[in-house]
Amino acid sequence: MSARRRSAQPAGASTSGVGSLRTVWTISRMVARGRQAQDSLSGVLSVLAFAVATAALLVTAGGLQAFARRAGGLDPEVGDPAAIYVVLAVVATALLVVPIRTLGGVAARLALARRDQRLAALRLAGATSGQVTALTLLEAGMQAAVGAGAGVAAYAVALVPVGLLRFDGRALGAGDLWLGVPIVLAVALGVVLLALGAAGSTLARVVVTPLGVAARHTPRAQSVLRLVLALVVAAVWTLGFQLLGQAGTGVLVLAMVAMVATVNVVGPWFVQVSARIAARAARRPTTLLAARRIADDPQTTWRSVGALCLGVIVAACGGAMASAFSARPDPATPHLADDLVTGCAVALTILALVAVTSSGVVHATRVYDQRGTLQAQALAGTPLSQLRAVRRREVTLPLTVGVGLATLQGGLLMAPAAATAFNAGALVLFAASIVGSFVVALASVRASDGLVREAVAMA
Repeated sequence: MSARRRSAQPAGASTSGVGSLRTVWTISRMVARGRQAQDSLSGVLSVLAFAVATAALLVTAGGLQAFARRAGGLDPEVGDPAAIYVVLAVVATALLVVPIRTLGGVAARLALARRDQRLAALRLAGATSGQVTALTLLEAGMQAAVGAGAGVAAYAVALVPVGLLRFDGRALGAGDLWLGVPIVLAVALGVVLLALGAAGSTLARVVVTPLGVAARHTPRAQSVLRLVLALVVAAVWTLGFQLLGQAGTGVLVLAMVAMVATVNVVGPWFVQVSARIAARAARRPTTLLAARRIADDPQTTWRSVGALCLGVIVAACGGAMASAFSARPDPATPHLADDLVTGCAVALTILALVAVTSSGVVHATRVYDQRGTLQAQALAGTPLSQLRAVRRREVTLPLTVGVGLATLQGGLLMAPAAATAFNAGALVLFAASIVGSFVVALASVRASDGLVREAVAMA
């Protein structure tokens, strides 16, 4: 009887875990064959996002290490002129970690929607939970590993040009920017773990209920508790600044990180509220459609503009500090004001790369997620120019809200510490960051217009 049962099994079946996984992998490729172009672009964008996040994180950490080596460590002696550079480097690193971490999350979530559909189909076809788990982790880990490897290579290439930048009258040096093999490998491993953690969110839905994943659900609305939390953090920073400073540099830096992080906490809530108001007051169909899409998923919308808004905060803080040090120069640090401008330029460059990647990935992904809607609108007679106008308004509305929040945030951050007003150079830097944020955002939308045209052509 047992021999008869074994002979009845399909020829391609295998009782081993490896053979079963190979079979599921083959079936998964067959399921994805109908969406080959979308899945290929999704994979490329995911790898690119992981690469930029890895390179940005390594360059930022390398700069912090270079300043720490000059001062003899991250906790230099009080009165040492190099101490101020270390503190500023720690603050810059803390500010940049927020958008870099967000980009890593965007990269990890990029293909989850289409992966959900594919894995749900496999579960409905009879794949086991273990097979789906192994397949998801393998695919996510491979993309993250390739992206992290590319990011490490980009970091190695950037060592020489970044090392030529001069601070305190001398160049940083490529040698001081190199973190060493163990740290570089640890960062790359962290990127892979981030991707695997995000893939786990897919498994939690697919393994339990594949039918629930196959159906689309509207994301939950943003809670007003986000605003309450932001107001509490802002009050603690503004009213307790002196106490935070007396508690030590580490506590002050952590408080600043919390203050900056509240932008990403309260930003989606403000975007949601503004979109609902715009939808009620809309007099044009393009504004109405854009507002409703934003209100439907404000969290994803915010991810496309969050890094740009942080750039405005960095410009505001850097300009205020440069003005303050210019008004009260210290003979021990004669280059500090100019170095602050250079440091802000470097930080804004990193933020621009992160923002371009994050915004481009989010908008390209949303085009694929909205293919059915775009095709239905095209069949209903909506011209391509109007569809593009809707997408532009999907960017300008949240970005306007975000820039307003960033301006307020920058003022709150620097009000307790800076007693001088912005000088002309600081105002130019601040204005350039605002204009640049809109240019980058609109350019990223325009870059994905070809995807909209392709989707409409298939209608």
